[in-house]
Amino acid sequence: MEKTHPAMKLMDAIEALFASGADGFHSEDELLELIKGLRWSSIVHSIVHNSTILYEYATECPLRYRGAKLLCECDRAFRLYQATEPAQVLANIFYQRSLELWVSEEMDLFVTSCFRISTGAAVTEYRAWKGNDWLDTELEIDFSLLARNLTLLSEIAAYGDVPFYELGVYA
Repeated sequence: MEKTHPAMKLMDAIEALFASGADGFHSEDELLELIKGLRWSSIVHSIVHNSTILYEYATECPLRYRGAKLLCECDRAFRLYQATEPAQVLANIFYQRSLELWVSEEMDLFVTSCFRISTGAAVTEYRAWKGNDWLDTELEIDFSLLARNLTLLSEIAAYGDVPFYELGVYA
C-alpha cells in the first residue's frame, strides 16, 4: 500500500486539474507554469484550518438552519474557486447561481452548484453535488485566478495567520 502525504496528493490533483485545462488558447505547459513554485504544505495547512462542513441546504438569518450534509466520506472541505453568474433581482430578493471547485480534507477535488437567495439579512443556499471531474460539469475555470487563490493560501500560512497542523498520511 502506497502512502501519500496530503501536500503531495493536493499537488498531484491540482497539477492534473491545470493540465486538463489545456485548450486552443493555453497549452498544458503554460497552465502548469502558473502553479510552479507553490508551497503545497502551506496551502494544505490553510485548507485544513479554513475547511467547513457542506450542507445541501443552509440558511443564515436570525435563525440558523442546516439540512443534510453534502459529503458522506469526509465532513469538511474548502472552496478553492467559484464561478458566479450575475445576480437576478426580483422584489428585493437576490437570486444567484454559482459553480464551485472544492477540495476535501482528503485533498480530493470536486464540483458543486450553489443556488443562493438573499433577502436583507437572510441568506439561503441550496448546494448540489456535480461531480469529481470538472470537465463533466459546466464549470469554466479561470486558471490565472485559481493560481492566485492558491498563492494567497500559501502566503496566509507562511505569514503565521494559520496554525500548523500535524498532517496525516493518506493510504
